Amino acid sequence: MKLVLFSLLIFFWAMLVDAQPGDRRIDEEETYWKHQDIRKALENKDNKSWMRYRTLRRTERAKNKCVYAEVNKQKTGENVYEFVQRYRKEDGTIEEETLLASPY
Repeated sequence: MKLVLFSLLIFFWAMLVDAQPGDRRIDEEETYWKHQDIRKALENKDNKSWMRYRTLRRTERAKNKCVYAEVNKQKTGENVYEFVQRYRKEDGTIEEETLLASPY
């Protein structure tokens, strides 16, 4: 129980550290709610998404640039999407990770 509580505290603390007083995120803006359909985004014909505000700050990865994700495919018969996240490191090399997403 203590570990769960500690993990939750760390999670909320990290969110608070990244936010600024009075800062209103785009996903909190009521007029933007109608545009937040993850399934529609995953099934979009333009399968590459640039992540302008991707959290790569305040770590050794802070110097990474050009973070984007590319949806490759939906697994047949499943509600699971495979996508690749790529970013350019400070030395110019490109890192790539294959990830899975399952919208609920």
